[in-house]
Amino acid sequence: MALNYNVGEDKGAGALAKMDSFEQCVYAEYIWLDAHQTPRSKTMTMTSRPTRPEDLRVWNYDGSSTEQAEGHNSEVLLYPRAIFNDPFLGAPHILVLAEAYNAWDGKPSIGNTRAECQEVMEKYKALDPWFGIEQEYTLFRPGKVGEMPRIPFGFNLNGTDPAPQGPYYCSAGTGAAIGRAVADDHYMKCLQAGVKIAGINAEVMPGQWEYQIGPCRGIEIGDHMTVSRYLMLRVTETHKVMCSFSPKPKDGDWNGAGCHTNFSIAPMRADGGYNVILKVCEAFGKVAKEHIMEYGEGNDKRLTGLHETCDINTFKYGVANRGASIRIPRDAEKDGKGYMEDRRPAANCDPYRVTCRMMKTTGLCMGSSFSGGVVPPPTGMLDFQVGPETLSMGKDRGAASLAEMKSYSACVLAEYIWLDANQTPRSKTMTMTSRPTKPEDLRVWNYDGSSTEQAEGHNSEVLLYPRAIFNDPFRGAPHVLVLAEAYNAWDGKPSIGNTRADCLDVMLKHKALDPWFGIEQEYTLFRPGKVGENPTIPLGFNENGSEPAPQGPYYCSAGTGAAIGRAVADDHYKKCLQAGVKIAGINAEVMPGQWEFQVGPCRGIEMGDHLTVARYIMLRVTEHHNCVCSFSPKPKNGDWNGAGCHTNFSVAPMLQDGGYEVILQVCEAFGKVAKEHIQEYGEGNDQRLTGSHETCDINTFKYGVANRGASIRIPRDAEKNGKGYMEDRRPAANCDPYRVTCRIMKTTGQCLSSFKGIAEVGSSTYGALEYFTGENISIGKDKGSLALAKMSTYQTCVLAEYIWLDARQIPRSKTMTMTDRPTKAEDLRVWNYDGSSTEQAEGHNSEVLLYPRAIFDDPFRGPPHVLVLAEAYNAWDGQPSIGNSRAECNEIMNMYAALDPWFGIEQEYTLFRPTKVGEAPSVPLGFNEDGS
Repeated sequence: MALNYNVGEDKGAGALAKMDSFEQCVYAEYIWLDAHQTPRSKTMTMTSRPTRPEDLRVWNYDGSSTEQAEGHNSEVLLYPRAIFNDPFLGAPHILVLAEAYNAWDGKPSIGNTRAECQEVMEKYKALDPWFGIEQEYTLFRPGKVGEMPRIPFGFNLNGTDPAPQGPYYCSAGTGAAIGRAVADDHYMKCLQAGVKIAGINAEVMPGQWEYQIGPCRGIEIGDHMTVSRYLMLRVTETHKVMCSFSPKPKDGDWNGAGCHTNFSIAPMRADGGYNVILKVCEAFGKVAKEHIMEYGEGNDKRLTGLHETCDINTFKYGVANRGASIRIPRDAEKDGKGYMEDRRPAANCDPYRVTCRMMKTTGLCMGSSFSGGVVPPPTGMLDFQVGPETLSMGKDRGAASLAEMKSYSACVLAEYIWLDANQTPRSKTMTMTSRPTKPEDLRVWNYDGSSTEQAEGHNSEVLLYPRAIFNDPFRGAPHVLVLAEAYNAWDGKPSIGNTRADCLDVMLKHKALDPWFGIEQEYTLFRPGKVGENPTIPLGFNENGSEPAPQGPYYCSAGTGAAIGRAVADDHYKKCLQAGVKIAGINAEVMPGQWEFQVGPCRGIEMGDHLTVARYIMLRVTEHHNCVCSFSPKPKNGDWNGAGCHTNFSVAPMLQDGGYEVILQVCEAFGKVAKEHIQEYGEGNDQRLTGSHETCDINTFKYGVANRGASIRIPRDAEKNGKGYMEDRRPAANCDPYRVTCRIMKTTGQCLSSFKGIAEVGSSTYGALEYFTGENISIGKDKGSLALAKMSTYQTCVLAEYIWLDARQIPRSKTMTMTDRPTKAEDLRVWNYDGSSTEQAEGHNSEVLLYPRAIFDDPFRGPPHVLVLAEAYNAWDGQPSIGNSRAECNEIMNMYAALDPWFGIEQEYTLFRPTKVGEAPSVPLGFNEDGS
């Protein structure tokens, strides 16, 4: 639609009748609540885009169809109260929250509880009430039309229960964060509409989520809640699921769904406000039954005293107690002011009735003792706030600023990521006033540690301290990912699972050594099994679960039935680059469906941070590809490779002349504490470190040059150049990178305690975030790992897919991150790979070098990324590797160059239907499916 529409008061039917066309008109979707508090809507064409409710017409509808009137006298009027952007049709169209009144007597219609709520809010407006409601909901698979669905979206397709509660809260990954597409779509639609949505998170039951509305002032909370619920129902239409606000969506040992209501008045937010909070809590207790009557139907099934609730017949309040009727945040106790959280309202509650009841009790409790100035609540007027020109940069201004904003449409979403007790990434999203540029710009947040095995339910508040910022590659700019560190709110100590704190202490202690790390994260993709259970069939195995052809053709491979899962690996690679994660490369691994990505070089604590975010992004990526990522060190029993986290490591003395002797010295030191290292290197590692499949036995320690069967491999270049790095091949794929790098630095620091040099250390602004565009791409010679280690992000880097031929002339490839886009082969680094996996070397001496020979544009990833044709040479003798026939061909061509030979080859090929993984197909694509 053209943008030359009118703005202001709608001129009505008379003006429409005189118009030649309605092309420049505006659609207004009027929304109201029926007798059962269910949103209804219908659309009107208007002459102009309104800026305030008074610009709109009073409309009407048939109340006999909504149980609000009799058929013989059914006209109900719709009075506009608030305007929102229409996130479905886009600008200039709008949503209109309307209030229903009987046409015959002018009274509020059945179901219109807003009218009374508005009166109460107006009566106590001097108290300036703020509300924030946490709306929990459960997604269901659709059943018969018009009937209540029975199978939650997070349950198995056959209706059986998934694994018990625990792994779903604030989770990521296929089979865990079930319904994220719905939750995220709703979040963005709310922001576009101008709804004050403050955040989202996955809840404890699979397929159950929560979004938060507020802080809102007075009547605004009910209006924004109502529109957010309407938007949720609209969003589910697109995703073919149903949203239930039932307080007990599924019988059994499953959490219910609530509408926890956070509440404060001006005296609570002022100095000494904690005593006001206690006073109001006492007042709530005296009328507990009256409150419960207003807090939603069927709430008795939810408020049982279990699943983080207080029994419906009991009233109690407490600090940080999620088993209380009212929870007082620990910060409120600590600061002496703040807010309270009423945890009793059910998911299906009427927000107007809930907030009305709360203000009645509070108003009576406060009496005339407070005579503060009146702060008028925002009106239903609408502003345009779209585009980067309205984006604020810098420090988040917090809840007070959000409460005063008319709309959150120009706000920024921050996805806070942390590790739970089992080192599994969890996350939840906050709406912020500004895009942060450094961790200090962000708020300290909190979460329920009882749902992550990090706290008890009666004292469950865990704090999240921001440590590093990344771009959000899923939502796009200006939104961010925030790596956060978990600390107990009650004692200020690192929470269970927070190993970063100890690691940082060790890194700071030995910062003069300037440690560099690069971790090769192997992982295995699986077909999803039952929800919440570990899957059993790798993505690279046949659909019936039978094993594919033996290992060999899959490493660094290309083609259907060989490079299984490339779409996942590539998507993850791009998302990491967009995020600013220091991802250095990828390659398919030896087992089908198994891949590896490399992160680094990173300096000090940065290694654990970037690998943690890379793992989180991988879990998120699998949600889009319907597969499960396993970091198990032995994902499949039998003659299949395990999965590791080979950790490349150096300190400043290793990189200096004579550094090779330092490498040997540190290797000897590692051998003396081999068992202590193994204890930190991941669970189940004994199943992987068997002495087979390119490993050293777990009870043996040895190191060697280019030996992938050693505990520590020293690259041949390190021996040749007399300096370099070492590779600890023992850490398992499921290792904790903070514990691994911490242990490595403890041993190294003790070994090199005499080193007093002052190394160049990381920037004091670590964790900060910059904007980058395509214009930042550098062209020319790759500056190598030294330059990469000093970069704050790899967002502007170039991906180079190195291609070579194995012993059987089959193309293999793997990808490297480079500082610059090359223009000639000499601009590229010589790389290496494991020749024992391509039949070109023995495992104890397997390093094969890749010399770039030609550069092509990458037609899959697009510019500025490149394909690199490389030639394989043995690292140990400099001879062309098995399968390298290019070397001899090039000699002959050079010998007869004066003849100027020209060639043109007509490559014929035949397409086949895929068969079992790793086996040669037998039925051409042009033949019948039965092979005839």
